[in-house]
Amino acid sequence: MKLLLKKYIDCAFFLLLCSYGAGLFAQLPTHPRGVVTAGEVEAIRNSLERAPISSMFKQLRENIAERESEAAAAGHLLNNYDRAYLAVDQAGMYLLTAEQKWAEKAYQNTSILLQDSFLTNPFSRGLTRATLLQHVAIAYDFCYSGWTTAQRTLVNESLLNAMFSVNANMGYSANYNIESNWMGVRFGSVILAASVWDEPQRLPKRRSRALPLIWDATKRLREHIAKNVFVNGWNGESLGYHNYGWSFVGPALIALQNGSGQNPVFQLEQFAPKTLSSLVAQAISTVAITSSSGMATKIDLSDDNLHANLSKLTSLAWRLYPEEQQPTLQWLYHYVNPGDRYSDTRNSLLFAILFYPGPESAPVPPDQLSYCDPDQGIVVFRNTFQDKNDIVAAYSATAKRVKGHQGPDTNTPRLLGLGVPWIIGGGRTGEVAGQSNLFPAQEATPVKGDRSLGQLLDYRMDPGGGGAAIGVGSCVGVLQHRRSFQVSFDAAAGAKATLIIADSSINGKRFRICTPEYNQLLKKEDGYLLRAPNGSTMRVRALNLDKPVQVTEELVRYGGSTKRNNPGIWFEEQQYEFGRAIDLHCNGTITVAITLQPTGEPHPPIKWTKTNESLTVGEQNFYLPAKTSLNK
Repeated sequence: MKLLLKKYIDCAFFLLLCSYGAGLFAQLPTHPRGVVTAGEVEAIRNSLERAPISSMFKQLRENIAERESEAAAAGHLLNNYDRAYLAVDQAGMYLLTAEQKWAEKAYQNTSILLQDSFLTNPFSRGLTRATLLQHVAIAYDFCYSGWTTAQRTLVNESLLNAMFSVNANMGYSANYNIESNWMGVRFGSVILAASVWDEPQRLPKRRSRALPLIWDATKRLREHIAKNVFVNGWNGESLGYHNYGWSFVGPALIALQNGSGQNPVFQLEQFAPKTLSSLVAQAISTVAITSSSGMATKIDLSDDNLHANLSKLTSLAWRLYPEEQQPTLQWLYHYVNPGDRYSDTRNSLLFAILFYPGPESAPVPPDQLSYCDPDQGIVVFRNTFQDKNDIVAAYSATAKRVKGHQGPDTNTPRLLGLGVPWIIGGGRTGEVAGQSNLFPAQEATPVKGDRSLGQLLDYRMDPGGGGAAIGVGSCVGVLQHRRSFQVSFDAAAGAKATLIIADSSINGKRFRICTPEYNQLLKKEDGYLLRAPNGSTMRVRALNLDKPVQVTEELVRYGGSTKRNNPGIWFEEQQYEFGRAIDLHCNGTITVAITLQPTGEPHPPIKWTKTNESLTVGEQNFYLPAKTSLNK
C-alpha cells in the first residue's frame, strides 16, 4: 500500500512538474525573476533606510569597496570564486540602487568569468563550474536592464551552454551519488540558471529550451533532498555540508516558486518536508563563538569543520520556511551576527538585505533546547540561547551513512561552551587520530575509520536542556563498545555543565578527547584540567581507574593530511593548525566525569565508589548507566 501511495505521489508530482512553463511561450523577458521578482524590487529598495537593514547596507558597500581594491591589486590572478562573489554583490548593488555604475562593474567581472576555463570546459571540476554558472545567472538576472543588448546576448548564450554541461556531468572528481551535496549544487545551479535564461527565438508557440532542464533538474533535486536529509532534518553529510549545499538548493527552490506563481508543490511542506526541522538542528548545534570570516561555531561531526555559516542559510530561510518559524529564524540570524557586525561569506549579507523580514516581525529566541534525529542517532543538549557562552553537548551514534561525506565519528561526543570549543572531532578527514572516542591500543588503531555504524539504543531529554543517551558501535576497532552519555546543566551539580560518560568494551585502551591546541593541559592524579585562553576550565576525572591515572597527549593536525578546503581551527581572529589529543589509558571500561566552569570558579567534588551504581557531582546524583526507558 505504501509503495502504491509513493508511486501515486511521484506520478502526481511529475505531472505538476511537466505543467511548469507549459503555457509560457517565447516572449519579451521580465527581469529579475529568479531569487527575487520585478514586483519585489521597489519594496526592497524602500527598506534600505530601515534599521537594521540600513547598517547592513552600509557594511555591504564597505565590504565591496574593500574587495574591489583587492581585486584590482590581484588583476588576472584573482580567484574565480572571489570574482564570482564580487560580481553578484555588484549586481546586487545595481538591483538595490539602480545606479548604472554597478551594472557596468558587474558586467566587467562577469565577462571575465565567461572566459574562465572552468565555465567553458564541460568536463571541468563540477563544483567550480556550477558556482560560476549560478553567479553568472544571478548577475544576468539582476543587471538585465542595466546591460546593453549585446552584453545580454553574450551572457545569455554562455548560460545556455554552461547549464547544459552542468546538467550533463560534474567532471571526473565528482560524487555522483544522488545524496551527495555535489548533486544539490549541480541541480540547484541548473534550476536557477534555467529559470532566468531567455529564449532568443521568439516565435509563435515556441517554448523555452530551458524547460526540459527545469523539469529534469527539479525531479533530481527532489530525489537528492529526500536521500540527503534524514527523518528529523539532520543532513546525512553533517551541518556544514547542509549550509554549503543549500546555498544552491535554496535559491533554486525560490526560483521554482517564483516561476510557478507560488505553486504549493514547490513549498517545503510538499517538496522537502523533512527539511522543516533542519534549522532547528542547526540552531541547537551552533554557538555564537566567532570563527573565520565572522562565522559562528558548530559541533563538527562527520568530516566537517567547526565553522558555521548560518547567515546565508537563515536569510534564504526567511523566504522559504513557514511563517511560524520566522521569528526564531530572525533571532538566529542576529545571534550569529551580534551588534552591527554581519557575516558576508558567500554573498550572505546581500541575501540578508534582500529577504530581511518586514517591520511587523519581531525576533523570538528558540524554545527548544534539545534535539534528536533517530536516523543519524544524534542527540544534542543545550543550556540556553543567549550568547557565546551558551553550552552545547552532543552524542552521535552515527547510525546511518550516506554515500557522501562519512567521517569516522561513530559513538562520539562533542562539547562547546563558555566561549570555547572543548571536545571536537578531526575536521575534514577520514583519519581517526583527531576524533574524540574510545580507542584500542595504539598499534591496533587503524589510520582511517572502517565506516561501521553505531546504534542509538535510547535517549532521554530533561527540562532545562540536559538528558542522556545510550548507544553502541565503533568504527575505530573497539569491540562491543557501549557508551552511556549524560548531560546536566543543573546548578545542584555545582558546575555550568556536567557530563558523565561510561564506556564498556572488550579492547578499549584509550579514552581520547581532542580539543583545540590553544586549550592548555594540566595533568592531575585522577585525570586532567584544560584551561582555555579566556580562563574558563574543563575538568576531566576518571572514576574507576587506579591513581595516578596514565595521561598522554599528542598534537594532531586538524583535518589530518587534507590540504584542500581545510580551514583549520579559528579562535579570536587567529588560525590554529592542530588539535590536542589527550588519552586516559584504561582496560576495557572507563567512567569519566567532565565539569565545565568559568574563570575563577572551582570544580565541584565527586563522590563515587566502585561498588556503587551511582555517583554524586556537587549535590546532584547520577545513575550508571544513564536512566532511560531501557533501565528504569
